[in-house]
Amino acid sequence: MHTRHLIRSSCISLLITCALPPVLAVAGDAPSSSVNTDSEASISAVDHSLRVKLDPSAHHISVNDTITLPKALRTAGSEFALNSALTITHSEPEIRNLGLQKRGDGPDLNRYTLESDAEDGVLHLSYKGVINLGLGD
Repeated sequence: MHTRHLIRSSCISLLITCALPPVLAVAGDAPSSSVNTDSEASISAVDHSLRVKLDPSAHHISVNDTITLPKALRTAGSEFALNSALTITHSEPEIRNLGLQKRGDGPDLNRYTLESDAEDGVLHLSYKGVINLGLGD
């Protein structure tokens, strides 16, 4: 019984962690469904340093995420998106919610924009929420 619970908890932890990282995108005048290949070519990888607390029995996740942004995403107006099941509780620099982006092929996303430049290219986010991926005993 104990082994089964550990395996189930590990599977839930892995699925939650893999399913929920923020998605960063370049801000621009183009609609979110179009692709801006010039901007994408100048963007390097986004580095996340995550501190994650999971409560598998309550399907709850809490994350402190320190994100090192590439130069193209460090300025005010840069946008990112986060699973709509998660609520941002703190951000540095401040952010503004741009609204919900419905997606038929995945989880809905809340879109955000940086209100000011990210000092030293670092964005600090804390977010939490309840995620139920339908896994059961």
